[in-house]
Amino acid sequence: MKRFFVLVLLSFCLINLAFAQQMAVIDPELYTLMNSKSGGKINVNIILKENIDANELNVRKSFSSRDAQRTYMVEEMKKQAEKSQADVLQTLKANERSVQVTDIKCHWLTNMINCNATPDAILKIAEHPDVKAVFYNKMQKLILDTK
Repeated sequence: MKRFFVLVLLSFCLINLAFAQQMAVIDPELYTLMNSKSGGKINVNIILKENIDANELNVRKSFSSRDAQRTYMVEEMKKQAEKSQADVLQTLKANERSVQVTDIKCHWLTNMINCNATPDAILKIAEHPDVKAVFYNKMQKLILDTK
């Protein structure tokens, strides 16, 4: 009986640890919205842990012009973002086939992925080891916005 109680307690602790890890990744505002929407998709920004390595980009090369240097830097940043986003994109595309995720857009400059996802899909994404944070992509109005 004592062994059973210890196993139940250990299982409870592990479940709470996994839930706490998800909550550290999911923005509180998004989590509140997830609980209020039943089955609907939410527009989210997925921030990846890996940042672009500036040292890798600052290769000492001679460029014929400033445009050539800029083109090189942009291409390298795109390659790094594509590489770091590959696993998360694979997870998102699997959920896209089951219509839990739609409108996937990759952003290489900020190493971020934007998509519409169901609350269940957001929870799966938050468990991915490459994901740093998941935020609600809400519309912001500028002070002088006339629309």
